[in-house]
Amino acid sequence: RDKHPPIVNSQIQKTPNEEAKPEGGEGCPVKHSTPPPSSAGGCPVKQNPKQKQQQQYNVYSQPIDPTNQMPNLNQLPSPQQNEELPTNRVTSTIPKGGADDGTTWTYPSPQMFYNALARKGKLGDTEESDIESVVALHNNMNEKTWQKVLEWEEVLDGEAQMAPKLLKFLGRPSDLSPKARFKHWFLGHPLPYDRHDWTILREDGTEVRYVIDYYHDE
Repeated sequence: RDKHPPIVNSQIQKTPNEEAKPEGGEGCPVKHSTPPPSSAGGCPVKQNPKQKQQQQYNVYSQPIDPTNQMPNLNQLPSPQQNEELPTNRVTSTIPKGGADDGTTWTYPSPQMFYNALARKGKLGDTEESDIESVVALHNNMNEKTWQKVLEWEEVLDGEAQMAPKLLKFLGRPSDLSPKARFKHWFLGHPLPYDRHDWTILREDGTEVRYVIDYYHDE
C-alpha cells in the first residue's frame, strides 16, 4: 500500500473531474449590463456537456449528493439478488471530520456493499453468502489504512495535540496516481487494483489529501 506525500491546502482539494467555480457562486460567466430577457432561458453561452461536473462516488461506489457531500444510501435488494442480506452497519474507529461529538464513520451494510458491486458490474461469481465476509475484509483494510495515515501524520504533524479526522474519501480505481504510473511504466511494477483519495482534517483546520494505491500481496 503506497502513500504519496500529502497535499496541504487550506481549501478542499479539487480532483481532475471537478470544475473550479467563481467565489460568487454559480451562474452565467458573462457579465450583462442588463438582465437577459426571460425568453433567453438563462445563460446565453452554450455549455459543453462534457464540461459539466461528473458524478462523484465514495470508496464504496455510492453516488455522492453534491449538495451535502454525502452518499445516497440504498438498502433495497438488487433485481438479480436471490438471498436476503443484512442491512445493519458497523461503526468504524475513524473519526469523522466536521463532527465535534466524537462521531466516527460507519461502514456500509452487506446489502449496500452488494448493491455497489452490482452497480459497477463487479459481482462476477460472488454469491450472496460471501458478502458478509467480503465486507469484513474490506472494513479491516480501511482500519489498517487509517492507522497508516496516522503514522504519516506523526511524522508530518507530530506536534499536534489532537489526532486528525477523516473529512471525506473518494474511490478512483480508474485514475492512476503519478507514482503508480511511474512505477508501472519505468519500473515494470504491477498496476494497483484500487485507488483511494482520503482528505483528512487537522486540528488547525488544514486539509491534507492522501493518495493511496492498493496492490495485491502487499
